[in-house]
Amino acid sequence: MNAVQVWAAAVCSAVLVAALLQYFSPSGSMDRVFRMVLAAFAVLSFLSPLSALLQSDFSQELRAFQSGAAQAQFEELVDTQITEALSVNLKSLVAAELAQQGLAYQKMDVKTDIGEDGRIVINRIVVVLPRENAGMCLSAAARLESALGIRAEVTVDGAGETGEDVF
Repeated sequence: MNAVQVWAAAVCSAVLVAALLQYFSPSGSMDRVFRMVLAAFAVLSFLSPLSALLQSDFSQELRAFQSGAAQAQFEELVDTQITEALSVNLKSLVAAELAQQGLAYQKMDVKTDIGEDGRIVINRIVVVLPRENAGMCLSAAARLESALGIRAEVTVDGAGETGEDVF
């Protein structure tokens, strides 16, 4: 807020100086040139404090962005968003393939990661079907693998070692 007050004070003082100079200037052949110089002075006085304000804020933000911590944080955010978007898309593809088979799923888990070389790695796809579809696990897994090109684990609710889901 202080910067706005400084800018307003500079503009007001520049307009006051320009008005006084115009009032005390003699009229004559140089009147047009003098008015053009005063107009340029007024325009520059409007922009000068504003440009200094913008330049200082932007340069500080630019330095902060160029620092390693900010850049690493930005890259991590982008990687997270990419993996989340991939997970959502894979889930919708798996759901569509299961729907074509006439199967509903209870739970689905897609684990993705970004490798050191920047490639997206799909670590694991696990689909849990209801108990009434227990005989369809192998065919569903085969269909998902052929359609998506990715190995998927298809289990039945309660098929884990402890009688709970595989998640």
